[in-house]
Amino acid sequence: YNGLEKGFLDRGVDLVARKDDQLNFIQCKYIHRTISKSKIEWIPNGMKSERYKLMSPMSNRENNPKKILYLGAFGLVNSCAVIIDGAAILDQEMPGKFEFHFYGDGPEKNNMKEKLSLLGIQNVKIHDLVPKNQIQEVMLNADAFIHAINDYGVYRYGLSLNKFNDYFNSYRPIIQIGHCNYDHVTLAHAGITRYPLSARTVADAVKELFNFSIEERIEMGKNGKKYYSENFEISKLAEKLQSVLSSIVS
Repeated sequence: YNGLEKGFLDRGVDLVARKDDQLNFIQCKYIHRTISKSKIEWIPNGMKSERYKLMSPMSNRENNPKKILYLGAFGLVNSCAVIIDGAAILDQEMPGKFEFHFYGDGPEKNNMKEKLSLLGIQNVKIHDLVPKNQIQEVMLNADAFIHAINDYGVYRYGLSLNKFNDYFNSYRPIIQIGHCNYDHVTLAHAGITRYPLSARTVADAVKELFNFSIEERIEMGKNGKKYYSENFEISKLAEKLQSVLSSIVS
């Protein structure tokens, strides 16, 4: 792949990138070259948003406890343990106020369950993986979604998380814990991003989000949906790719 990439650059051919900040990534790889940003086209993962027909903006009626959902893999890179530790802090500081629900599977699932048992955490529930054709019924119960970014170098040049398809189409605000250089949650005004990655950051970010009015949180959810439609909708990505390929062969 590196040989093809270098060959294309030598010939002045446009490159299609999946990472948001691929220009800096390529410039770091080929430090002796000057590469124009116009030669890099970002085409991310995407999905047809029609798969989320059941989703709609939240009701403006407040309810307790607030349900915060995590959807996806349970692996070390996903930092679910940090989210659980943050939930434990909230369980002590604001008992009964928040519930965390994890839906998924992965190598850390048993460790997560053991942590709940050892620490006696009452506000976290771990559920099995839900089939994609049933996930909307689960998403409708959420007041917000959460994920955490472990500081592995892979995120230095942007994120391309599969769970973004669900989160941005949910019409719910998003809590992102951890740092990356290209932050879709902040760009979309779809929630809040806070770092460093720690249990205290998780607890404080949850409190901060729910200090916003319900109207403001509804607006965050709408912003996320709009941002997804403009940047990740498959039909628009296909048009973008077709345009790049046409420019190459013309």
